[in-house]
Amino acid sequence: MGWYVRALDRDQGLIEFQAEPVPRVLRMDEAFFDTMRARLCRDWLLGQYQYYREIKRRFEGAITVIRALMLVLFVITAAGVVAHLAHLTIALDAASWRDGALLTIMVAAVPAFLGALHGIAVQGELEVTAERASDMSAHLASAIADMTRQADSESSAPDQLSEQAVRAAHMMLGEVLDWRIIHQAHQVELT
Repeated sequence: MGWYVRALDRDQGLIEFQAEPVPRVLRMDEAFFDTMRARLCRDWLLGQYQYYREIKRRFEGAITVIRALMLVLFVITAAGVVAHLAHLTIALDAASWRDGALLTIMVAAVPAFLGALHGIAVQGELEVTAERASDMSAHLASAIADMTRQADSESSAPDQLSEQAVRAAHMMLGEVLDWRIIHQAHQVELT
């Protein structure tokens, strides 16, 4: 992640000043720091913030759909079990089916799909992903707000801008490392 941040910084290059086509001396004045702060917020942090908001929205939607499907499958299974206990049968062609065969198949097959959906939700880390995306978007929104407040204040020292940029990079690096740990802890073996 650190290498990518440095590559992005090198790719941005120096700020083009309007006074000269190619400045001979780079002046680190207030205008320079304001421009760098705006670039950091607009070109880097805002894009990451929007990305994490979208990830949160998508994964929360997936969680909602999977939970709804699991609830429907559970209700179908429970209804099938109750129907079995009440000795209810669905009349089908007598030559092909015995009494209660459809309920037996339903009560046996539907829980398998229910278990598969639960496995997808757990192994896919859907809730963890949505929660982490929410946390990251909140951290990034806070960082953007801090930088905006800093730009509005009279004292916008280079040390403070540097500290904010490093803090934002550390947040995202921590996110990547957290996912690496989760990936290593949840190795799924094929059987």
